[in-house]
Amino acid sequence: RHVRGTRNAADPGAGPGLVRGGPGWQIVADLAPATGDLVIDKTGLSAFEGTALDAELRARGIEALEMATIRGADAIGMADAIGSIEVGKKADLVVHDATEPQWVPRGDVVLQLIWSAEGETVRDVIVDGVQVVAGGKCLTVDMDTLRADANVMAAELLARAGLEVAHRWPQIPAG
Repeated sequence: RHVRGTRNAADPGAGPGLVRGGPGWQIVADLAPATGDLVIDKTGLSAFEGTALDAELRARGIEALEMATIRGADAIGMADAIGSIEVGKKADLVVHDATEPQWVPRGDVVLQLIWSAEGETVRDVIVDGVQVVAGGKCLTVDMDTLRADANVMAAELLARAGLEVAHRWPQIPAG
């Protein structure tokens, strides 16, 4: 949710922009705003439209969806192969369940996708023509095996480190 770049195209020396409250900026000291940085306050994850951040991006002629798709592909020199849904291009598609609360009330669906939708609304995912998620369930990972392997590996790691997890509350084994 950080905006990198300058204050505006006419003032390239204005310094990078950060969004106050964006992930990590208050945790990693190097990401805290420095003198000359542009700080844009955003009122909430679903309140993007009409904010200073929206105005800043639009002033630069940048739409958020374009940044994540065709402009991103163009920036890495791959716009001929990825970045838009066209015959002959590779594509990854994510279908969201738009009946979830993040999608209500329905507004600009692109802005809602970018600023409100979260992973739990993902219904189907297709990666380069192969469906990897269907009905919200991952098709490429056996979750029971993953859980069992993770428990074994965690126990082995704790044993090698000579650590024991202290439980402050009673633990009742599952079924």
